[in-house]
Amino acid sequence: MESLKEIAQFIINNDNFIISSHINPDGDSTGSQLAMFLILKKLNKKVEILDADPIPNIYKFLPSSEIPKTVLNKEFDFNAAIILDCGDIKRAGELPINFDKIKTIINIDHHISNKFYGQLNYVDSEASSTGELIFRLIKELKVSIDNDIGTCLYTAIMSDTGGYKFENTTHGAFSTVAELVSYGIRPDKLSKKIYENYTLNTMHLLGLALQTLSLKAGGKISYMFVTLKMMENTSTKAEHTEGFVNHARSISGVEAGLFFRETENGTIKVSMRSKEYIDTNKIAALWNGGGHARASGCEIKGDLNTVIEKVTKKVEEEIDKREEK
Repeated sequence: MESLKEIAQFIINNDNFIISSHINPDGDSTGSQLAMFLILKKLNKKVEILDADPIPNIYKFLPSSEIPKTVLNKEFDFNAAIILDCGDIKRAGELPINFDKIKTIINIDHHISNKFYGQLNYVDSEASSTGELIFRLIKELKVSIDNDIGTCLYTAIMSDTGGYKFENTTHGAFSTVAELVSYGIRPDKLSKKIYENYTLNTMHLLGLALQTLSLKAGGKISYMFVTLKMMENTSTKAEHTEGFVNHARSISGVEAGLFFRETENGTIKVSMRSKEYIDTNKIAALWNGGGHARASGCEIKGDLNTVIEKVTKKVEEEIDKREEK
């Protein structure tokens, strides 16, 4: 794996970049991409952000959030792609780009399931977030951190650690955000924008989802779901379900919390969270998904009830293995 020093040198030596990340962008992918964009602009590089899906409304307060596009500017000639927070190039989704023809792909990520698909790879599964890795890259590039860059990075780290509640809340996370706060970032204001800024429709959808909460494996598994009909009835979209899985995990006695969402392409999006010992990355990998030991996801073809049965059965098997030891 290449060092950040090598990646920084490549960035300095080249001029035109395109930035992308995974489908259904979250706070880490969004904050990291926008910070990377602002960094490259400071270095007088030509750069665009291209994503398969638009930025969720909840993150549109971020600086330069109007920049990402879902349609490629055909006049923009780039010589390298920087893919952030994306463990598998397939997770970038359907983009008007032939990645096989890109001479240099820079892959920066913190997922343990990363496929090392770039010509230049920097992957640290011990890092709290990709935002933390971009902070390290800034140090190598010797770019000054202003309020806009700091806001994007703080949002990336805060959102991926669940407001500093998840297992990935490390010393590195705290030392990074401590420095960001020293540049004038206001944690209270950013926390309100992300965690106290839901729409009424989102709360209605959450209410419907909570009514589906069920327990299995003697209360060690909790799961809930959202159907297309629920989203239609509440005028909501997939982006409004971010964080729903944490309600399933938060129940006393539960080891694994699962959230299932119907998609328009006939698949079920599965989000998995565990507390102590279930390796969700291992389970998600069974369906070509991945992520982290305590937080992962995948998409499975099939109807909702069948997928729920498949996934909960597999999680229950892992719980049984643990109890047999």
